[in-house]
Amino acid sequence: MTDTRTTTIRQDAQQAAELDAVARVDGVSTSEAVRVAVAEHIKQRRRDPVFQARLQRILEEERVVLERLTK
Repeated sequence: MTDTRTTTIRQDAQQAAELDAVARVDGVSTSEAVRVAVAEHIKQRRRDPVFQARLQRILEEERVVLERLTK
């Protein structure tokens, strides 16, 4: 069995209605439409050099903190 996690989002009624309509037209559930959108967002962030630079900075900061905790 695949590990899954439930995430709740809050959205205004207009966006919810539009998302439901997009999902219906695409022939998928609203949950699937959200999963596809999130996957695409992550893919775009992976290709974004500005995001990647911020990610590397945070990774280094976390590495320093974690190493301090080991002492």
